[in-house]
Amino acid sequence: MAQVGWIKLSTDIFSNRKIKILLKEREGDTYLRIWIQILTIAGECNRDGGLYISDNTPFKIKDFTNIIGKSSKTFTKILQKFIDLGMLIYKNDTYFVKNWSKYQSADKLRKLNNTGKVIQEEKLEKRAITQDKEKIREENIKKEKIDNESNFETFDW
Repeated sequence: MAQVGWIKLSTDIFSNRKIKILLKEREGDTYLRIWIQILTIAGECNRDGGLYISDNTPFKIKDFTNIIGKSSKTFTKILQKFIDLGMLIYKNDTYFVKNWSKYQSADKLRKLNNTGKVIQEEKLEKRAITQDKEKIREENIKKEKIDNESNFETFDW
């Protein structure tokens, strides 16, 4: 998949009832910051809202705490709040941002992926053309050498 450097955040994020609930928590700003960090991680992963530390390895609490810088206890409490509010889903040992399409435009991603494929195909095509030209040039040089050698007259003195 193509690398994506953006996610969607609505300008009315602070009017969202779940965000309002988070902000009323003790350290509510931390909840909001972590939520946005989770969204950006999901955007970096580019796996339909799934949170993965590598290709097939989902994030564990320890991975999150190392990146986000909160204790396991604090982070687990915050994650549980996100799950309780229906913002995150935990399924098959993997955390997923619920309603990921709210935060990422599927049509723009498809367009980006298609553009990336076209660019890759063009690069491959240019490489093949360059290689073909090089082969033709080498063959012409060899042919020229052979022609020059066969045109060389030998004299018996």
